[in-house]
Amino acid sequence: MVREWVAGMLLGGLGIAAGAQDVAPTTQSAPAGGLDQDESGLAEFARHFSAHEPIYFLAGTEPPNVKFQFSFKYAIANPEAPLVKSFPALAGVNLAYSQTSLWDTAEESAPFFDSSYRPEILWSDESMPSLSRPGKYNFGLQFGVRHESNGRSGEESRSMNNVYIRPIVTLGDARAFHLTLAPRLFVYVGGQGGNEDIEDYRGYGDLRATVGWRDSIELAVLTRIGDDWDKGSVQLDVTYPLNRILGGNFDLYLDVQAFYGYGESLLEYNRRDATLRFGIAVVR
Repeated sequence: MVREWVAGMLLGGLGIAAGAQDVAPTTQSAPAGGLDQDESGLAEFARHFSAHEPIYFLAGTEPPNVKFQFSFKYAIANPEAPLVKSFPALAGVNLAYSQTSLWDTAEESAPFFDSSYRPEILWSDESMPSLSRPGKYNFGLQFGVRHESNGRSGEESRSMNNVYIRPIVTLGDARAFHLTLAPRLFVYVGGQGGNEDIEDYRGYGDLRATVGWRDSIELAVLTRIGDDWDKGSVQLDVTYPLNRILGGNFDLYLDVQAFYGYGESLLEYNRRDATLRFGIAVVR
């Protein structure tokens, strides 16, 4: 659904641009000197995109009251070209970008409290045939190199680089009731600008676990624990598809998110917070 959603958004934007130029829509050939959707290369561009981490927009009452996240990955290889046909593993190479922002709309100028920018390069295989049995269990694997920073300078600057590996195990039918476990182990490489002790709060790994039904309610838990086992965090997301209660008109999810612990923001990674927010998710 995500791949089709991205393609629809991009192609829809092309249609808006054409309307702005007073070009009448047509099912025939494009006007002289123009390009149709396929010739523009936009459809080819869109089909390389897929979701990476959850995408949501949430709001609560405690400052910073708004939190949103978006995340995509882009497969850089052409799956139909000779190189990938000769070396199929290259199809799993992706460039990815994720961003999580905390926005304090209650303040007079509605400033952004902090953001986490996470570009990365990774290899991903969502289903390894030799280790999977459709409808029973599935095994996937990711590994990559990720940079994370908050884009600030001086004493408020935070940055780090991680090399990680993440097996993904799904028990049950992913199209129905299922349990997915995705532990991620990582090491810090290079400097840790402004947060030299962040491993005390994030440790060297995290665990994302989801349980529920694809077309109904789902619970996702993201946990971290510091390397001394005395600090960490837990984030709970309960999501439910809105198309089940709104006549199938909206491909969105109701999302209730609770966070407790350290490191919700990169700026104040060593401060303990407890927050509750409500909103919508596009990808859960």
